[in-house]
Amino acid sequence: MPAGALKAIRIRLHLSNPELAGLLRVGVDTVKKWQRVTGGDPIPYRVPAELAAVARRLSLDATAVADGIDALWPPSDKEA
Repeated sequence: MPAGALKAIRIRLHLSNPELAGLLRVGVDTVKKWQRVTGGDPIPYRVPAELAAVARRLSLDATAVADGIDALWPPSDKEA
């Protein structure tokens, strides 16, 4: 995962860490761990779909975050 990909998406959606955590139904510490450049926790596969759903709920163009969502996993993980 490129460093800061999730954080960049969160910022693009104009969300704070607590807001994103609430929308993804996880704790704030979990979001922070996912955003770490090094030593962060792996991001579950459900997160990109949920981020796209968040973008739709916020009336944002889902394609506005598509590049960032695609960047969450290396190509080999996307094919699995």
